[in-house]
Amino acid sequence: MELLPIVDAHHHLWDFEENTYRWLQGGDQHPLVGDLSSIRKKYSASEYLQDCKSQNVIHSVHIQAEAEDSWNETSWLHTQQGYPSAIIPKLDLTESTSVIDQYLLKCSQMPKIKGFRHLLNYAEDWPGHSFCDSPNILSDAASRGVLDLLESYSFHFELHIWPEQAEKSVEALRKNTRLRVVVNHTGLPRSASPEHFTSWKAGIEKLASLDNVSIKISGLPMMIHDVSAQNYKPYIDTVVALFGPDRCMIGSNFPVDKVIISDYDRLMGIYRSCISDLPQEQQKRILSGSAIEFYCL
Repeated sequence: MELLPIVDAHHHLWDFEENTYRWLQGGDQHPLVGDLSSIRKKYSASEYLQDCKSQNVIHSVHIQAEAEDSWNETSWLHTQQGYPSAIIPKLDLTESTSVIDQYLLKCSQMPKIKGFRHLLNYAEDWPGHSFCDSPNILSDAASRGVLDLLESYSFHFELHIWPEQAEKSVEALRKNTRLRVVVNHTGLPRSASPEHFTSWKAGIEKLASLDNVSIKISGLPMMIHDVSAQNYKPYIDTVVALFGPDRCMIGSNFPVDKVIISDYDRLMGIYRSCISDLPQEQQKRILSGSAIEFYCL
């Protein structure tokens, strides 16, 4: 029987001859997945399609990978054949509103661009795990009308934060409840400990309270290295219960998660098994339907 189709709502591509990625090429340990040597090589659409060829992936969404030149990355992605179906470049929320407006206008001429991401993770209590310089970037951007600008161009925002930042993020996002937002990587639980599950769930509940916020079931291997359906199902059950299937989608986070689980089929098999107890129509929404609508594919 043919597998239900998937829209892979979160993956990355790179080519070191086209772009520079300091976090990946520098030889340092990654704070979440550790040794990057296995993925420190070209990963273009052809390599991605080879990995996912057995999973009935009908669309894919490329998320910015912290290239030194985000526009160059975006231009290169448009040269890839067929995939990705949608592109999410980086948007520096700390830029002036006028600079952001001009950038959004430029991006609006490229139909594959659907939204933007700025890594907003900030953790004073977790050394090495702050990916920005301030905990106030989103609230400052909201106060300056940047969220209104995104919404005016029909773009969305990809929210990449720690669970402990959820309350403050919700306060900022309430300034424009028409802006579509999607939480990255299942809300990034810090670990599988009961303490962190509790703090993660509290954050997810706050985000789910906003009807304009969706979530990606993705990135779990990056955060919880003991990969299994048993370990991941409590997180997946929680987000589906809080957001509902219409606001949930699936992402592989390849090739970053490939450091932890090299087999795309096994990863997607785990995600599929975690939602297999749902009615098939709800499974279809999570695997493809919600992402097709959210990313206008």
